[in-house]
Amino acid sequence: CVVLGYQLRPCGFTYGAVVYAVEDDYQIVFSTSDSAVAWVEIDGECYYDLYAGSMRSIDKVHKITVPQAVLDEAKAYTVCAQQMIYRGPFGGYKGDTISREYVFRPVDAADGLNHVALSDVHEAADAAIRAASVPENTDFIMLLGDIVSMVETEKDAQLANQIAHGITQGEIPVIYARGNHEIKGEYAEVLYKYVGSRNQEYYYTVTLGDDDVFAVVRDMGEDHEDGYWEYYGTAQFDIYRARQTEMLEQVLEDGDYENYQYRMMLCHIPVVYVDKNGYFEEFRTQWTELLNELELDIGLSGHKHVLW
Repeated sequence: CVVLGYQLRPCGFTYGAVVYAVEDDYQIVFSTSDSAVAWVEIDGECYYDLYAGSMRSIDKVHKITVPQAVLDEAKAYTVCAQQMIYRGPFGGYKGDTISREYVFRPVDAADGLNHVALSDVHEAADAAIRAASVPENTDFIMLLGDIVSMVETEKDAQLANQIAHGITQGEIPVIYARGNHEIKGEYAEVLYKYVGSRNQEYYYTVTLGDDDVFAVVRDMGEDHEDGYWEYYGTAQFDIYRARQTEMLEQVLEDGDYENYQYRMMLCHIPVVYVDKNGYFEEFRTQWTELLNELELDIGLSGHKHVLW
């Protein structure tokens, strides 16, 4: 039965690699058609998809963290997976190992900085890939939220990877900022497994190159107050936003941003925009003042399909 099951369950790659940049690491995300253990090889060194010292073997989506400096120097990596047919308490049975090689081009701002930003795709994956076709000198791309209208299925959770890989082919970094529509739906709770994230959350800093780019990624959360009827008592974003305020204050205190040539802010909902209902005015005032102290070169957002 085990042999028959193995023959009926071939394992291959379903979504190609995406290199998400989070803090001073890369999170390499790819997927397989069946449950598998997974790792990334760089210059003979293996980096594993682990939990508490053990290799993950249930999921089909794999996220593996590697140091930016290592991949930037190697400029190539290989994603690997081995099918996990059965994992028991005292033994198991694994299938074939599959692998795919990628070249990688780290950010180099010596000739200036070139980037592509996408937001509010709302499932139009093919159009987004065509619209954002990357010129050869593009340093990185940014996904600024609302890639889907709701995260109801695993396919919805994978759409950011479908688009990011379609644009980059796994060869340049990607920065992800969550949109308010990516909070909606059953799979929204596990979206962090599929995209760049930090401690299962979506606010963090990003550094690229030795001293090229310092970015601050914000997550405003939903676009109404926590008590809004649509959230049926599940929204606690005031707490979430307050922690981000503390993080910005810490970034300013540390002062590392001063060492970088370009400084950016990414947030799906525009931080400086307060609509007619005045939602989050206190947070936006705080964030705007703190972000101004960073002396940003640019802030990039989406969300507002129409401004008036």
